[in-house]
Amino acid sequence: MSDTGTASVRFRDQFKAAPMILRIYFAFAVIAGALSLSSFYARPFYEKLLPYTGWMGLLFYLMTLGTARQAVADPRRQPLLNLATTLALMVFFGWFDFYIQTHGPSLRGPDDPNPYLAYHPYRPLVTILIPAVWLLLVASLLPKRWAKNA
Repeated sequence: MSDTGTASVRFRDQFKAAPMILRIYFAFAVIAGALSLSSFYARPFYEKLLPYTGWMGLLFYLMTLGTARQAVADPRRQPLLNLATTLALMVFFGWFDFYIQTHGPSLRGPDDPNPYLAYHPYRPLVTILIPAVWLLLVASLLPKRWAKNA
């Protein structure tokens, strides 16, 4: 059997052993990452999605896949802390985006003709609330027996 086959079998077993929250987050990050890359395969869809997510809204989830994979594969606290820190940064940047878009010098609305500059009032739900909920869910795993210091 090749190393690739062994690694994929090992990851599958680790994935099955990981808490449900991490498994769901990993799947969510894969889907959000695919949506963030839709500018390459479905530009009209991406332009409709952009006012709700911002330029980097869903791309952050794609960037967390490595950290999420490490958290799934390693039941220690450090990978969970790394994932929680990344999610906290996402919430921070969401707040920063919200502040700039609502109090900044160039206020935009959902009806801006340029989809790359449009700002929908529901964007904070995607850029602040969803990462905050994931942060709370991931942080809830920290005191669990699964995340132990080894």
